[in-house]
Amino acid sequence: MIALLGLVLVGGAGLAVANGANDNGKPVATLIGSGALSQKKGLGLAFWTTLAGSLAAALWSTSLLRAFSGQGLVSAQVLAHPAFLPSVGLAALGTVALATRLRLPISTTHALVGGLVGSGLVLGQGTIAWKVLFVKLAGPMLLSPVVAMGAAWGLTYLVRVLAAAKVEESCVCAQPAFQMGPGGEATLAGPLLHTGTLTECQGEGSTVLVASAGKLLRGLHFVSAGAVSFSRGLNDTPKIAALLLPITLMSGATPVVLVALAMGLGGWYLAKGVTKTMSQDIVDLERREPEAAGSNLTTAFLVLLASRWGLPVSTTHVATGAMVGTGLSHGEFRLATLRNIFLAWTATLPLATLLAVLAVAALKALA
Repeated sequence: MIALLGLVLVGGAGLAVANGANDNGKPVATLIGSGALSQKKGLGLAFWTTLAGSLAAALWSTSLLRAFSGQGLVSAQVLAHPAFLPSVGLAALGTVALATRLRLPISTTHALVGGLVGSGLVLGQGTIAWKVLFVKLAGPMLLSPVVAMGAAWGLTYLVRVLAAAKVEESCVCAQPAFQMGPGGEATLAGPLLHTGTLTECQGEGSTVLVASAGKLLRGLHFVSAGAVSFSRGLNDTPKIAALLLPITLMSGATPVVLVALAMGLGGWYLAKGVTKTMSQDIVDLERREPEAAGSNLTTAFLVLLASRWGLPVSTTHVATGAMVGTGLSHGEFRLATLRNIFLAWTATLPLATLLAVLAVAALKALA
């Protein structure tokens, strides 16, 4: 029994490290790809904002904790089997670690679902709640990249129209307005607000209230990257922490804190390969920060919305779908990279299922 508990810890903590390595760079990929941040600074931003989201998961993500502990998907007898959670964790760990080694951005959510299915089928003798699998788990994961693609295409198209109109060069200024009194004296009537280019505003002696829309968009880009990292930590941490919940030595927020630290460790030291794939090999974002920001804003909104409603979407799928939508808006993306990513996505669930089956067999043999 002690050996199995040790495997739960290894599987859960190892999966958290692999998750950080595969996922931490995705939210900041558009910042790095567009040249707004270096890779080192981008991963630093991702580290702190993901950690904040992971710690917040202790309070906000109880529905995801239940979903990825297997409740409702498999029977109570399967949940109580000592080999169930260790096999799920080891299967997901093997799948995500392999993808990270190959620099392919895959979904930890898919790997966990594959592990749950494989372990549940073997230990439950072929019995599993297929309706729960397809409606509550698979449905949101399959639909999210399509929604992200369409939303990012529309938002990026709007940003491009505004950029073509040179709205990014405009600013809002305030200029003192005077009125003549009864005796001919000039009195201050209040500020007069108007728009113009930064050069025009400064030349008139006006006070700039809102800098150029381009700078405002840069700020939104940074905020959206932080929001995606925060929501990724919020969405992914409870899924992995669910593997550690049955350990009686842990209570309260301890599993979530352990996962948060392990994810941060993996993201800080091991995320460079997948980050390069996401920032440079899907769509050329260099000197296209308005479009990059549109992609990230789409991802932030959709993942935060999913976390709020307890929907197990994949940040990888949403972010990649948004980047593809951005590329489609100007007819440019790298098909070879997308093909490799799609093949990796397709293989994730069956590979994790197979590894879970093998893990259950090995654990039974050791028992």
